[in-house]
Amino acid sequence: MDKPTEEVMGKSAYAYEVFDKMTEPTLTTDRVSDSEVNVLEVVQSSEGEEAERGEEESPAMEFLEEGPVASESKEEVNENKGSIDRLRGLQLSLEAMASSLTKWLVDPRKNWFAAKHKKVLTQRLSRYGLRYDDLYDPYYDLDIKEALNRLPREVVDARNQRLKRAMDLSMKHEYLPEHLQAMQTPFRSYLQDMLALVKRENAEREALGALPLYQRTLP
Repeated sequence: MDKPTEEVMGKSAYAYEVFDKMTEPTLTTDRVSDSEVNVLEVVQSSEGEEAERGEEESPAMEFLEEGPVASESKEEVNENKGSIDRLRGLQLSLEAMASSLTKWLVDPRKNWFAAKHKKVLTQRLSRYGLRYDDLYDPYYDLDIKEALNRLPREVVDARNQRLKRAMDLSMKHEYLPEHLQAMQTPFRSYLQDMLALVKRENAEREALGALPLYQRTLP
């Protein structure tokens, strides 16, 4: 125990003795000397200093009490991470639902309107002897032009012949004969696979930071 504390304890004991004298029935206030009153004031001031010293040491106690707060902050961070993960899962599920809905809308085997649209389109293409891939314009998308350049020559020549025949029938306001319309295959694809390959190659080049093989120019 250090010396200031021993002094305070001695003064406190003396103050208690003075207090006992003051509270005795036969004792009056006149018996309390001025020195004893001064001792009481010193003891009270010492107790006030001890209380202030305890308040100064309270930050250490507050530091010890910060443990639950830190744990609560960690729990909040974990809750935020969990909510972010749930939002990401919800976003992925919504994207999957949108993709499945789109596939359902354009699938003639599942959607009645898509089947009706395909039937009408088949009829119109058969009247002019065209295929659906013939409607892809190489001037609209350079990927289509690149895909056509990679196709065999006889496939491209057959495409050009169908387009010329369709323009001739349109100028004459005529259709193919019925027996020829029945022989047409409007949805037999010859371009989609090569076009998908070209688009994948371009996407890969863009991901690697390479320059494009071709750029858009006015025809």
